[in-house]
Amino acid sequence: MKQILLVSLLLLLAACSRSSPNEKLVKALKSIKSWTATAQMVGETWQQGSIPDMYAQQTLEKSQEEISKETKGLTNPSLLQQLQPLQQTLQQMTEDVKQNHKIAIATSLQKLAGEQQQLDAFVASQGKQP
Repeated sequence: MKQILLVSLLLLLAACSRSSPNEKLVKALKSIKSWTATAQMVGETWQQGSIPDMYAQQTLEKSQEEISKETKGLTNPSLLQQLQPLQQTLQQMTEDVKQNHKIAIATSLQKLAGEQQQLDAFVASQGKQP
């Protein structure tokens, strides 16, 4: 009897630990969203002259790396296509910092804000699905 109970408990734990594809997608998108918000904050703070160039550059590069890692696990072609402009904007922001273009980064920050809104909408729509 104890063995049956133990096997049942192990099977239940295994079933609970598996993430559905939708849960994995939502987790990846939340991570991408978080790194995007980090990039936005760093870009704005750098533009104001409140943080060093090297810190801004390193943080933007790290944001790109982490978003790229999360993107590799995604298989939805339309979502991947939607994330390309985000990655391009982050690359442009990194170049703006490298070249000390504090005025030019304003355009990238505006683009990033729009891309964040699209990402928020997508995450919200995925959270509502079963």
